[in-house]
Formats: sequence, C-alpha cells, structure tokens
Amino acid sequence: MATQSAKDVVASSIEALAQPFLTTDELKTLSMKLDAIAGALLRSPYVIGRIGADQASRFAQAGVELPRLLRAVGDEPFRAAAASADNLLTFGRASIVEYDLSEEDMAYANAARAQFHQDLASVAAAVDW
Repeated sequence: MATQSAKDVVASSIEALAQPFLTTDELKTLSMKLDAIAGALLRSPYVIGRIGADQASRFAQAGVELPRLLRAVGDEPFRAAAASADNLLTFGRASIVEYDLSEEDMAYANAARAQFHQDLASVAAAVDW
C-alpha cells in the first residue's frame, strides 16, 4: 500500500473540511485529523526551512499540536490558521466531554470548520511542496 505524500494528506484534509459536521461523533476524531495535518506539514521542505530541521524533529517526536506548529512557522497564513485551528479544537474537545452538542454549538463548530478550511487552503498555497 502506497503512503500518501504530505501534499496529498493536506489536500484530502482540505477536501474533507469542506463538508459541514453533521454529528458530534465527527468532531470527536478532529484532533486526530489535525495531528495528521501537522505530521504532513512537518515533512514539507517549506516548514522545515522555516522552523529548522532540529525543531521539526523535536516537534515530530513530541507530537506537537497543529496550532503550535503553525504559530512556529510564523508567516501570516500560518498564524491565521493557528488561531482558527485552536478555535476548532475547542469544539473537538467539547464533543468528547458532551455526548451531543446543541444545534447552536454545532453551528458554531461548523463556522469554525469553515474558517479553518479557508485558512488551511491558504497555508497549502503558501507551502512549496
């Protein structure tokens, strides 16, 4: 079985985030999806060049959360994506504690998803794969 390239992982994540969350269960796996994005970005020469190979290795070993990695890169599309990823993770974490989020909370989660989707697309466009 072939492994996905870093670019493919991010592209498939962007595609998946284009669709609204319909259930709380979809939010429960969100942190794992964002971890996959972080892992993909840590393999990109652009990110390694911005944060350094040693820092990239430390982040990979520590399992750094995506918002922290994005902030470390520091460019504007990365800072905006870090903020929206933090916001989105708030809903992912809440879904683990609460069995069902209210309709209002799901609407907020989907607004956060839409913003992160837009910001992640900007990050993907900025990365030289």
